[in-house]
Amino acid sequence: MKYILSILLLILTINITAQKNYYHYSLKGSTPYFGIVYERTFLSERLGAEFGIGLLSSSLGTKLYLTRNKTIKPYIGASHYLFIIPSNAGWKTYFPIGISKKTHNGRLSIDFGPNINWLDRTPNYSFNFGIRYGVEF
Repeated sequence: MKYILSILLLILTINITAQKNYYHYSLKGSTPYFGIVYERTFLSERLGAEFGIGLLSSSLGTKLYLTRNKTIKPYIGASHYLFIIPSNAGWKTYFPIGISKKTHNGRLSIDFGPNINWLDRTPNYSFNFGIRYGVEF
């Protein structure tokens, strides 16, 4: 039994340490206009955590990649961001559903999904889309 637990712990450690780092140039999505997003993937590139800074905004989010395919990966996610333009300021939550394609020198991602604006404790719903181009480092 001890050997089985040791092997499972070793497999889990190998999967968690199989990480990659990306920085993305983002248009719309979790950065409302444009910005730069840092993403780190975990669990054999199945789970990603991201932090972004955009024009008058900042965001924090997660992604779950649905396949282990190396070239085309569909994903779902959640991103919470602060938008600070006075006419539309406040917290917003974006739930992207998208696809990511690996290119010869980077990664292109396109997503869309519901966007919830939290204004005066009353949620307002809309749809949003995002386009990103990222480079692994």
